[in-house]
Amino acid sequence: FPIPTEVSTEIEQPLALAAESAERANEIDPHDPFANFNMARVHWLTGDVDAFGEWLDRALMINPNFAQATYTLGLASLFSGQSEKAEGFTTRAMKLSPLDPLKYAMMSSNAMAQIGEGDMEKAADLVEKARHLPGSHFYIDMIAAAIQKLSGNEAQARVSAERAKARNPGANIASFFQDFPYREGVVAGERIKAALSELGF
Repeated sequence: FPIPTEVSTEIEQPLALAAESAERANEIDPHDPFANFNMARVHWLTGDVDAFGEWLDRALMINPNFAQATYTLGLASLFSGQSEKAEGFTTRAMKLSPLDPLKYAMMSSNAMAQIGEGDMEKAADLVEKARHLPGSHFYIDMIAAAIQKLSGNEAQARVSAERAKARNPGANIASFFQDFPYREGVVAGERIKAALSELGF
């Protein structure tokens, strides 16, 4: 499994191991949805978006009720600027798995989709709920800060930004968009970037 030369040396070895494990899992059972899903994730991390989509579609063909794959399809839609699709997929994922360990992520992704849909009130409500769910981490505070800033709630945005920085002093725009890889030119991504920049990230 080729690992691109631009991949950071910090993740090169773990990524190679992940690719090896995903390949082996698919050799053992090519109809295991989780094996297919993990192959999709490996392609995402190597930047092969087309292969990522093909493997993710395959995982969902095998199991249409696979909540994590449905949520991930929502993320892919979000980062490509398809906010309506992103909202649909993340909403479906939460219905499929109401107590999912990743519900905070599903809900905050749905909140980011609302930026593209222009419903900032709903975005602020969703991200605030996500922030209080088990597993919520500093990126959720960054998302909350950006949404609050975009909603005109400057004071609360500053509080959320400081909370994110307290939880991870290294929190910054570069790492955020490495893990939330919006395609260039997606309006929602550009708005989040501008808000985070104004908040000192």
